[in-house]
Amino acid sequence: MKIYHSPGACSMACHIALEEAQADYERVPVRLAERENRRPDYLAIHPRGFVPVLELDNGQRLTEAAAILLHIARRYPSAALLPEAGSAEEARAFEWLAWLTNTVHVAYACLWRPERFAEDETVRKGLAAHAKDNIAALDRDIDTRLAGRSFAAGTAYSVADPFLLVFFRWANRIGLEPARNQPTWAAWARHIEQRPAVQRVLNSEGISIWQ
Repeated sequence: MKIYHSPGACSMACHIALEEAQADYERVPVRLAERENRRPDYLAIHPRGFVPVLELDNGQRLTEAAAILLHIARRYPSAALLPEAGSAEEARAFEWLAWLTNTVHVAYACLWRPERFAEDETVRKGLAAHAKDNIAALDRDIDTRLAGRSFAAGTAYSVADPFLLVFFRWANRIGLEPARNQPTWAAWARHIEQRPAVQRVLNSEGISIWQ
């Protein structure tokens, strides 16, 4: 398999899941900051120019982080990347994946990519101006949701955890200081950061979750 990813992007969650699963895969960096995702060779792989893409060993390609995370979890059941099928904790993991994809990720897109939502420059500026406040409110929600939990879905690590870690890093990137403002989330992040698979990915991507 091949994982097309950009350092620190939402693809980081899929990269971590592959490491957790001890999967046999190849990393293909596609650096968004250098607009490598707009090159013709990458657009031939993903016409919208997004990451991640997981190319399977049969040549098929999967897009969307949540779908890739679920595929990895199901393909490598011994890695225990999802709680027991049919359990409330499994449903909680799905809930996190959906909410992070449909709400939290979209809030960041309004901040960093408002042109996706509006052609009018005034509207774009309005979206970006309010996005940081919206993200701060979502961060407070995350802190509340994690209260009393060792992991995002409950008592066991799941694919929801590396996905949530992406947004902790992003909150630091835009100066929201979750370590100071969301102590529960920060304690969770320190705990997740210590996992060997997470350490390997942070080192290989050359990034920190704190900046």
